Amino acid sequence: MPISRRNLFAVSAGLASTAVLPGSPDALASVPAAEAQVPGVIRRKVGEIEVTALLDGYMEMPAALFKAPEEEAARLAREQFQPVSPRLSPVNAYLINLGGRLVLIDTGAADLFGPTLGKVPQALAAVGVKPEQIDAVLLTHMHPDHVGGGIDQHGKAVYSNAELIVSEADFRYWHDDTALGQAPTAFKQFFSGARAVAKAYQKRLTQFSKRQAGAVQAA
Repeated sequence: MPISRRNLFAVSAGLASTAVLPGSPDALASVPAAEAQVPGVIRRKVGEIEVTALLDGYMEMPAALFKAPEEEAARLAREQFQPVSPRLSPVNAYLINLGGRLVLIDTGAADLFGPTLGKVPQALAAVGVKPEQIDAVLLTHMHPDHVGGGIDQHGKAVYSNAELIVSEADFRYWHDDTALGQAPTAFKQFFSGARAVAKAYQKRLTQFSKRQAGAVQAA
C-alpha cells in the first residue's frame, strides 16, 4: 500500500491503541487513579502586578441566598452546564505579587466547612510560595470562609511573618459584644473565629478606614 499522510496516521493510531489493550504483553505499567484534583491556580498580569487566584475549594449554598426566582436560577444553571441542585460556590484567595512584597487576599476556610475546602496551602505550594514568605494578609471581611485559613488548630498564625490588614469597621463589628449577644446562636462562632484570627496577629495588626481606602483608590 502506498504510504500517504492519511494512512500513516491511521496505522500509527491503530498501533497505539492495541499497545495498551488490557492483557497485552506490551502494555505499559498501570498508574493508580488520582485521589484528588490538582491545585486550582490561575495567574494573570495587571500592569506590573502579578495576580494569582488560589482555589480553596467549594461549598454548597442555600437557595435562599439567591435573589433569582427558582425557575430562572434553574435555567441559568442548565445554560452553564451546571446541576440545578445542589448549588455550589467556589471559595478563592488571591496572591498579589507587587515585586518586592507578597500580599495574600483572604485565607480560605481551612476545615471549618468540611473537606471540600481548605486547599489554599496546596495552591500556594503549587506556585512555589511558603506561608512564611507572605508579607501581608489583607482580609476583605472576617467571615470564617475568608479568615479560617489564617490560623492553625492551635490558634497560631499560619502566616508567621505577615501583617494582618483589616477594615476598621469590620474589626469593630466582630469585637462588639452587643452584636455578639444579638447574633443567632449559629452565628456566634463567626465572632469567636474573627476574634481568634485577630488575636493571633495582634502584634502585626493594621486597621484601615473607609477614608484611607478611598484615598488609595483615588491615587
